[in-house]
Amino acid sequence: MKKVAFTICSNNYLAQAKTLCDSLLLHNAEYETVICLCDTFHPEIDYTFFAPHTVLEAASLGIPCFEDMANRYSIIELNTSIKPFAFRYLFDSHPEANLVLYFDPDIGVIAPLAPVEADLKQASILLTPHILFPVDFDGLEPTENLFTQYGIFNLGFLGLKRGKESDELLRWWAKRMEDNCYIRPHEGVFVDQLPMIYAPVFFDKVLIAKHHGYNVGPWNLYERTITKGHGTYLVNRDWPLVFYHFSSFKAHNHITNPAEAYSRSGIPEGSAVYELYERYAETLNANEFARFSRIPCSYARKAQRVSLKQKIRNLGSRLLR
Repeated sequence: MKKVAFTICSNNYLAQAKTLCDSLLLHNAEYETVICLCDTFHPEIDYTFFAPHTVLEAASLGIPCFEDMANRYSIIELNTSIKPFAFRYLFDSHPEANLVLYFDPDIGVIAPLAPVEADLKQASILLTPHILFPVDFDGLEPTENLFTQYGIFNLGFLGLKRGKESDELLRWWAKRMEDNCYIRPHEGVFVDQLPMIYAPVFFDKVLIAKHHGYNVGPWNLYERTITKGHGTYLVNRDWPLVFYHFSSFKAHNHITNPAEAYSRSGIPEGSAVYELYERYAETLNANEFARFSRIPCSYARKAQRVSLKQKIRNLGSRLLR
């Protein structure tokens, strides 16, 4: 059975995308990996550098209103808006694939994806919550209210199994992404992430993953203690760390605490999670982070200028990148 995993990014995130896809194949060689480029091919980039990963331009995905979306959305909004269309394209273009998995480009796969595949044997739609346990209202961040505002589930990951349920979800989700994929949490709108709170209500065969080693990131480190032993990483002693979300991370200042926006979390120097960040920084730099990060996106320039101040103010944007 063929399995496909993909990410979405503009040219400025290609180092992260390559790092993700390389890490995925290191532990899961049977996957086909795809980078959906929410951008146009840049003349100064040799895209053979990303082999064996396939790089597809967003314009080739057959999105009916892509030009209009590109004119209205900021770079983050546009990157998130094309996600359901990319899923649909990959299911259609890979008829032998039963599973398609999405990962944000700033995720690292740390172990085999066998637990994810096992979950998708019993479900068609696999979601990962931002947090798994109640949070006290004690003045620290994050609180439960943050996630009700920006999304209970983190759409840095989504797993779909071919079938009626995923088809219905993609039709519903794509319609909303065409004209309502903005960063406007005060209006109840937050890109592709906030609509997904309705998925367990509207659709069947939805599994809310409770695996402690999925989508670990700065916002949930306070509830996910990472340790290392015998070359493997464990979460809360018993759960293998499957994939880690290096959200808001910058390779050039990796010593700065990536969890600084979340006062409930910390990344002590010398800890297992600190080691993860050091290794990630080294890999990003080897994958030419400095060069790619300076390349502007061909799309979303007008909308990006208009919404830049708003995005900076939004703590929720840290949940995306």
